[in-house]
Amino acid sequence: AEEIRKLAEQSNQFTEEIKEIVTGLTTKTKQTVEMMEEVVQVVQEQSDKVEDTRSQFNVISNQLDNTKKSVGRLNKSGKELESTKDKLQEIIENLSALSQENAASAEESSATVEKQTASSQEIASASANLADMAQEMSEMISKFKI
Repeated sequence: AEEIRKLAEQSNQFTEEIKEIVTGLTTKTKQTVEMMEEVVQVVQEQSDKVEDTRSQFNVISNQLDNTKKSVGRLNKSGKELESTKDKLQEIIENLSALSQENAASAEESSATVEKQTASSQEIASASANLADMAQEMSEMISKFKI
C-alpha cells in the first residue's frame, strides 16, 4: 500500500510537471505567434518602403527626363537649373532617408527572427523533456500489476 501511495504521489508530481511544461509550451507558442505577427508587420512595412523607394525613383527618372528636355533653355536660365538641382537633391535625400529606414527595418526583422529561433529552440527542448518524462512515467506505470 505504501508503494502504491508513493507511486500515486510520483504520478501526481509528474502530472503537475507535465502540466507546467505544457503551459510553458503554450506560452512559448503564443510568443512565437506574436513574434511571427511582428515579422509579418515588419515585412509589410518594408514592402511599403520599397514601394515608396520605387516611386521616388520614378520621380527622379521623370525629373531627369524633364531636365534633359530643358537643357537648351537652361543655358539662358541659371535660376531654372538651380531649382531643378535643388529638387533632385531633395529627392536624393529622401531616398537616403528611405534607405536608412529600410536598413533599420531589416535589422528589426533580423532581431525578431532571432527571438523566434530562440523560442523554437526552447520549445524543442521542452518537448524533449516532456517526452523523457512521459517515457519515465510509462516505465513506472508498467511496474504496476493489475
